Amino acid sequence: MYHLFFARIGMKGRKVMKLQRLGGYSAIASVIGVAVYIALVISGINIDLSEPAKFIAAVSATPVSFYALCVLQIVRFTLWQIMFIALYERVQNKSTPLARASLMAASTSIAVLITVAILYFNTIRIVLQQRIPMQDFAAYGAIDAIAGGLILATAHFLGWAFLLMGCAIIRACAFSAILGWLFAITGLFGIMAFIYLPLASVFLLMVCVVSSWVGAAMLRKKKPQSVLEEVAVSK
Repeated sequence: MYHLFFARIGMKGRKVMKLQRLGGYSAIASVIGVAVYIALVISGINIDLSEPAKFIAAVSATPVSFYALCVLQIVRFTLWQIMFIALYERVQNKSTPLARASLMAASTSIAVLITVAILYFNTIRIVLQQRIPMQDFAAYGAIDAIAGGLILATAHFLGWAFLLMGCAIIRACAFSAILGWLFAITGLFGIMAFIYLPLASVFLLMVCVVSSWVGAAMLRKKKPQSVLEEVAVSK
């Protein structure tokens, strides 16, 4: 009987460790995704519907690069989702309400961000397949404005996700208290981004910093005792 109990604890502990490692790799990979995205934008691969002539010409010249930009965004947002799931698993036992609220805010925000990326992907496909006349394409400026508003809204709610997760980390002592405070400060930048647009860039930079840090922390091996304690608390 006892050996079955401890075998179950061991299996659950291994699952937790696998999720933590997956979360760690996802957090670090998301930072690489941001770096690649910025490199693509600097090279001229930028979805800007406010200048239809330039956008259509650029998409027609290098369609694969624009498709890759959208897919990269979807992958990057998915990696954020995995990171938050792993963080939720790490802190939920000692700070369940905060961790759950953070995961819900992050999941909702990321779902909208992926929707916007798919919207842009479809816009690129329409441009390539239907060859929209310039006067008709001007209407897509409205789509760009709506998408921009949605991105700012998701930055706001994603900011709440980082703020709440920071509070959860501090309360649960799951990581360094400094990391918890950095999560909280990062969240504040995201929450205020819609008021002052440059804060959105600061928010993205801070997200990269905390993602790198928490990714490295999750990849470090935890002591067996801490795994048993987590299982015991979850019971």
